[in-house]
Amino acid sequence: MKNILVPVDFSDCSLNAAETAMSIAVRSKADIHFLHIMPEPAVRMHVPHSTTIPGRSAQEGHAQNELNILVARASRIGLMAKPLLVYDKGNERIENYITPLNIDLIVMGSHGASGIRELVIGSQTQRVVRHSSVPVLVIKNMIHDPYKIERIVFASTFQEDNVSAFDVVITFARLWKASVHILFINFIDKL
Repeated sequence: MKNILVPVDFSDCSLNAAETAMSIAVRSKADIHFLHIMPEPAVRMHVPHSTTIPGRSAQEGHAQNELNILVARASRIGLMAKPLLVYDKGNERIENYITPLNIDLIVMGSHGASGIRELVIGSQTQRVVRHSSVPVLVIKNMIHDPYKIERIVFASTFQEDNVSAFDVVITFARLWKASVHILFINFIDKL
């Protein structure tokens, strides 16, 4: 693993995911890309950036500040980290950054939407897990000891080519001397 993508919305669960990703990056000597996608202001063109732009909104300033805090935290523990603040007009997806950034692993938090709420608003995490071409590690709560991972579940339909994803999982498991459990997901198409 050389590049880890961490989507953040600065909620507790995304910050827990960021902490976990940093512990993984330390052990695997990977770089981290902290990604925040925010609604694009009506007057701005779609341009990902990581620098200060004059006249930015308070929301944009807050997001950039939070990204800078994460990058500084990663730097203090010896990691190379990059902030990505991306403006979204409604078609921006986390998985759009896998290929351009050579991402090997996505670590993201989950708010745990369920029931009617999940049906109405959907689940960003669920969508990324289903459409990602790389493994996705979902963090719901703070891992008390992110340096101690004992069991990993690799869930797959085994319909697509999962060899590269499985290789990343095996590498990840070896870093922690963890066991890997394989879970076959059988989706039945409705006619």
